[in-house]
Amino acid sequence: MIEHLKIEDIESALDVGEEVHLQSCWNNISFDREYSDNYVRLLLNKPQYGFILVYKINNVIVGGIVAVVNNYPFSTEQYSDVYILFIKEEHRKGRAAIELIKAYIEEAKKYKVKEINIGCNSPTMKEQVEKLYEHVG
Repeated sequence: MIEHLKIEDIESALDVGEEVHLQSCWNNISFDREYSDNYVRLLLNKPQYGFILVYKINNVIVGGIVAVVNNYPFSTEQYSDVYILFIKEEHRKGRAAIELIKAYIEEAKKYKVKEINIGCNSPTMKEQVEKLYEHVG
């Protein structure tokens, strides 16, 4: 099930985020839990800047997607971009990623943005991410 992150689920989401961070190509960069908590709370309190969706199985967070909504540097019109897509390792071969990306696209449309961006910022998994995006359509 996909839903917007709730305040009471922040700690669980950060636990998953930290676990996934340690497995990522950015594991040489510290995971600052307090900073991450503040960032998450900013998005929850100011949804005009973006949103966080989580994927739950049996009411347990196993992944999520953090998206931002920004103005172009040259316009007041906006675009949306995926900041982070994170999924616990044991759920990466399932439907979590596909469903989160589709939910992100639908949620981003509600902001009436000019562009909905889904990039690949994982240099070590570029081919896998490209295949995933092709599968989503």
